[in-house]
Amino acid sequence: MKSVRLPAFHDQPSIFRWPLTRIVMGYCVAMVGMSLCPAVLLKSLVASEPVLSAVTPLQDDATLRAVCTVGKKHIFAVGDRGVVWISNDAGATWRFSLAQSSLAQSSHAQGTGSPRLIHLKCAQFVTDQIGWVGGYVGEPSDHHLQGVLLSTTDGGMTWQELGAGQLPPVQHVQFFDMDQAAVVVAADDDVPTGVMRTVDGGTTWHRLAGQRQGHWKTAAWFSPEMGLVAGSDLKISLVGDEQLLPSKMPGGSLRTLRGAFVTKDERGWLVGDGATVLTTTNGGIVWDLPQGEFPPAARRLMDFRGVHGLGEHVWIVGSPGSVIWHSSNAGQAWENISTGETAPLEAVRFVPTTADQLEHAATGYAVGHLGLILKTTDSGKTWKALRGGGRRAALTIMPARTERISSWALAKASGEQGYRSSVILLSAGLDAKLEHEEGLIHSASNEELRRAGVLLAGGNALEEGWAFPLSTPGMQHNRDALFRDWMLKTENKLPEMLLGQIVRHLRTWRPDVVMLDQPAADDAVAQLLFAAMCRAIPLAADATRLFEQQEVVGLAPWSVSRVLLRLPDGSVGDAQLEAFEFLPRTGVSVKTAAARADGLLEIQRQGLLQREAYRRLDPAQLVGGIGSLPAVSAQASQDLFAGLSISPGTAARRGLLPVDDQILAERMKAAAKLRNVESFTGQQLGDPRVAGQMLAQVGPILAGLDQAQGAAFLAQLARDYRQHDQYDLLEQTQLELIRRYPTSPERTSALRWLVAYWTSGEMMYQLSRKEGSLTSVVTADTRPTIRRVGANGEELANDDGSYSSRDRSPIVQARAEGRIQSGRGDYQNDQLKGRQKRAAELLAMLELQERRVFQSSEVQFPLAALKRHRGSFGEADSIYRSLLIRQQAQSAEASATISTDPIHQIAAMEMWITAATGASPGTIATSQYVSHKPVLDGLLSDDCWQVAKDLSLQKPGLSNLELADQPRDFVMIAHDREFLYLAGKCHRHPGHRANPVETSGRTYDAPLEELDRVRISLDIDRDYVSAYHFEISETGAVSESCWERVRWNPAWFVAVDGDAEGWRFEAAIAWSELAAQAPATNHVYAAKAMRILPAIETRHWPPATTDSSANVPIGLIRFE
Repeated sequence: MKSVRLPAFHDQPSIFRWPLTRIVMGYCVAMVGMSLCPAVLLKSLVASEPVLSAVTPLQDDATLRAVCTVGKKHIFAVGDRGVVWISNDAGATWRFSLAQSSLAQSSHAQGTGSPRLIHLKCAQFVTDQIGWVGGYVGEPSDHHLQGVLLSTTDGGMTWQELGAGQLPPVQHVQFFDMDQAAVVVAADDDVPTGVMRTVDGGTTWHRLAGQRQGHWKTAAWFSPEMGLVAGSDLKISLVGDEQLLPSKMPGGSLRTLRGAFVTKDERGWLVGDGATVLTTTNGGIVWDLPQGEFPPAARRLMDFRGVHGLGEHVWIVGSPGSVIWHSSNAGQAWENISTGETAPLEAVRFVPTTADQLEHAATGYAVGHLGLILKTTDSGKTWKALRGGGRRAALTIMPARTERISSWALAKASGEQGYRSSVILLSAGLDAKLEHEEGLIHSASNEELRRAGVLLAGGNALEEGWAFPLSTPGMQHNRDALFRDWMLKTENKLPEMLLGQIVRHLRTWRPDVVMLDQPAADDAVAQLLFAAMCRAIPLAADATRLFEQQEVVGLAPWSVSRVLLRLPDGSVGDAQLEAFEFLPRTGVSVKTAAARADGLLEIQRQGLLQREAYRRLDPAQLVGGIGSLPAVSAQASQDLFAGLSISPGTAARRGLLPVDDQILAERMKAAAKLRNVESFTGQQLGDPRVAGQMLAQVGPILAGLDQAQGAAFLAQLARDYRQHDQYDLLEQTQLELIRRYPTSPERTSALRWLVAYWTSGEMMYQLSRKEGSLTSVVTADTRPTIRRVGANGEELANDDGSYSSRDRSPIVQARAEGRIQSGRGDYQNDQLKGRQKRAAELLAMLELQERRVFQSSEVQFPLAALKRHRGSFGEADSIYRSLLIRQQAQSAEASATISTDPIHQIAAMEMWITAATGASPGTIATSQYVSHKPVLDGLLSDDCWQVAKDLSLQKPGLSNLELADQPRDFVMIAHDREFLYLAGKCHRHPGHRANPVETSGRTYDAPLEELDRVRISLDIDRDYVSAYHFEISETGAVSESCWERVRWNPAWFVAVDGDAEGWRFEAAIAWSELAAQAPATNHVYAAKAMRILPAIETRHWPPATTDSSANVPIGLIRFE
């Protein structure tokens, strides 16, 4: 690996030091310990009332993610579920503290005023009394994680929240004195750099200037003025002069840097996935591989998480936690030291000591999953478990993709029955939002959201693989393409790496039961993983196979007792989970206990799913593969662990809380009532005449439910109405949820959905058509390849009664005929204005109560569109200007170059539209007005297409020289007063088998996953959240949606023609299907287009980056 030079700092002041008086220097994970003046330490902090909490079973084995030492005796370990373990006698005894704040409560559990669920990621302690911990709220509001930073001045007895509502999820905290501090947070629209500072002890925070560069996971500071951040794609950036400097690292890697450590003499270490280790000796300007090499197997079997150093000594921990790597000579040579445990480790910290003691008598601590705390007193030569030793998982779930995680199994087996559990996602797969693209912009789900979902359900851990990505649409359905892609990414070592990874996880977590997916015929990922599992499970038990795992990472063989094969929804198995089974300790049904986790994991259950079914198998039965499995037995058990002896309070199972008999009967009655109600609801939702009655009767139904149950019930009812395309009832349900449960997480989701719905030009127009517009049926003369659409998706006859005439004829479209008038008013306009007024009220509420959600681009852009629609152009511009200011945060250079981030480009383009001067900061195209309608034949020979501008569809990441050698694919747009016309041409790709054009039998919403296709998105009001989406495939099959409404079926016409060179399409959509009127001259829509070559690649207009997790750029279409 070549050295990479980062920008240097000039005139750097030396680190500022407070006099050391009656203070013990503190050290913490991924930070340089700073000594502080005691006079400053006593600065006023208003703490919450002391809260004496007994540790619960869920907290007792929560993952620990950071450890700090203060002197020789004081140790602080923090992690998930707000856990803080404190020892004041060098680990001999431990005291539990729950990090929480009385200033911020939620209504989870049984009513208002209960503490929020907080997951801690980092900590810094400077005395045995004073310290800070940071992380995020574990009950996200509408997929937006809220950061948390807490301080204590009494050794964890009480906690005070700092900067409430100002911070994204906190990854790293460093106080330099009691006033000045820095945090590294999850980069978002509000804090694009991901770095913030305070000068008033954390009361207020400001963003550092710079552009959004990556997802930071770790950080360290050489001085108060100089630090570094690192994260995904192996990206590294320096922080200095109140700004984040541009990264010189190329990125593009599958691996992530997760641990950092630096010293005041500008030496440092970074560690991450795939046993990645980088080191610097000049303050992070140049990074090199250490001189000593790790065994090749370590690269395949180890993912590093934490690092610490003293002098020339360096210690590294990770997953698995069976070994800790140590170098006594600054990385010139490495040794693996057995810990006697296997649970993954997250952090390591050593107590500063003298040079004489450093070789053989240094004391250190390591912490990790299942509440594990290790200690060494001989410089890491031997380790002993102080807490959580010997623990393992009883259940390991290894699904093919995120939405196949069984939250029901986690809720019952782990949350209720106490079986420790882990979830392993070898391939996280495509983000559901990226695949479906409901809007032009999106907030992609992330690892922390998925982890929060697993923890909410009651699970212990989520580990995600990095070596087997799934980033191209269609790859999940093409086994051959998937195999080729993963072979390429693993340097032709896929079988070795995939089997090794599975065996490694089994030997790390040592489960009794493994849960797998029975692969569907079109699920290539599940097929490949299942085939590997059939070989890996026996291999994991064989002491003579994969011996390098024992030799290099210290993993002993492990035999799985049972395999649960999850069957497709609606199946019958010999083991099953019932949706409405009552869980006495949790106090709710299985379905209710898992409801919030389902939302975070984007689990979509089909219809009224009453059960999950499984085959219960002996591992030996997997040897012959899926075809050799025995038939399902007649008798089904609801206990996944039936026949296995795993007692509470043992290595694989938590202790159990007693059941409260006084409230058990009441909860069982409420759960039974909810079961009856949901059963009735599911049976009636398909009938619009009856479905509305459910909402009318919701008051009595909710009367016997507590707040968590009631909010979950209404949220599920809203999802059911959406699935059945009943948006009027969905709207009313969301309003009822907001009214009844104003402090629940579901309320925030309902509030933001209503804002998006009421401010959507597309959805409000379609609603106005339903509420009052009178339209006539569309007919047209067409060629065989032109789709003729009726109200129910059927093909329409020509005027003479024939079908598929070959005469070339222009389209004839009947216009809408009238609007409902109420007195002198316009009913539709009155309804629209009323909804927009209520949207403004909800936005004001959101700004006051959920600032982080309010500041997101998914709220700010609809707000600006609403202001613009109501004539407040100056207020709309102020919103766009604010987004640009965030990018330039605190920068003196007001004319800084506009970021390449699509969010900032949108804001800049909107400002440009208003100013109407200068060059566009983004991509803008024109739609030509045509005087003669094109004939839809797929030939693109009409006059309008000869003058239309091509919108080039480009593969991400190609240079101009490379693009010149590529066949040019494109789309075109034109219009007249009646129609919007779309056209395009795509060249055949040698890796995709061409499919012939179909001339009959087309329907709405055809399955297009395996077809070469073009998706065109049009945002008529430029709110950038909702849009019309039209997909046209090589066969002529099409699909269409309006925002999230997949059942929207407009009348439109499509002609497709193809040959050996490529395929072409033409389409016409009447303006009456899209908007109240055709766009005026110089009116501007937002748009984007993408060609999807299944399992091969995507091509975009405007050109996109290679970052598959980022929003793709948005273009503008100006109508002439």
